[in-house]
Amino acid sequence: MKAAAHAQARRLGPAGPRAAAPAGGAGRQCRRRRRCASAYEGELAAGAGERAAPSSTHSLPDVDWSRYHLQVLFIDSNDVLRGRLAAALFERVAEWNGYGRILLPWTCGVEADQGATADLSTQAALMFKARQLGLRPKAFARPTERFEAADLDRHDVLIALDTPTKEAVLRMVDPRYREYYDASVRLLSEYAAPGLAQDDALLRRGGLALLPRDYASALAAPPRPLPELRALVDVPRPDLADPEAAAAWDELVAELMVCSAGLARYLIDSYPPDMPPPPWL
Repeated sequence: MKAAAHAQARRLGPAGPRAAAPAGGAGRQCRRRRRCASAYEGELAAGAGERAAPSSTHSLPDVDWSRYHLQVLFIDSNDVLRGRLAAALFERVAEWNGYGRILLPWTCGVEADQGATADLSTQAALMFKARQLGLRPKAFARPTERFEAADLDRHDVLIALDTPTKEAVLRMVDPRYREYYDASVRLLSEYAAPGLAQDDALLRRGGLALLPRDYASALAAPPRPLPELRALVDVPRPDLADPEAAAAWDELVAELMVCSAGLARYLIDSYPPDMPPPPWL
């Protein structure tokens, strides 16, 4: 379903980058699915289904649920490890919360070789790790995809894994509209803010928990304290061939769990109260 949704977006997306959107007319209104909000609005209560607290330090983009689903693009450098792991973790968190059918992640890389595949040893290692995390191994098996400027209009939510990646994306945008896209493309680490997924929400167990039980257990004894994980701006890129790769991998997974939880919470809470809820919820 995820691949089909992405393929449909590719067919329907505009030929040029979103920078053309402010040109005017009905087409502009159709293409401009997202708008920038001055701050994330919401009210916190402790239980599941309640909205996260507003973050005073973040200005996150509004999201448009008018199509009853969101296509979430994770943009990495080479589309091999970090973005795919983030997307797969996000997918599982969304499914755990009952939104797996309408929060649809995809990945690409600003420096990726279009259609390439990772070497067999790397692919085997990633698939093994994926199974340990309850992820679909196929998330690491498909050929890499190179980011193109038109992707900015083909997806509803745009996530960069680090600052250099975001800067590379913005260099592809018409300078006249750089400010607009700067507000639309967000760093994944921004969604790790305590106002989006507080510690007690991350560690809660049971059917009303934000995270699956194994993820909550992992974050109960993280490789680094949760405040340190939240403080990271750019998602690290571990070298799987390094002797210290195991520790670096554990830190990467823990950080992406926190970020994925916050992102899922933010998008779920943005579902308009005046729209019919998903029928399976």
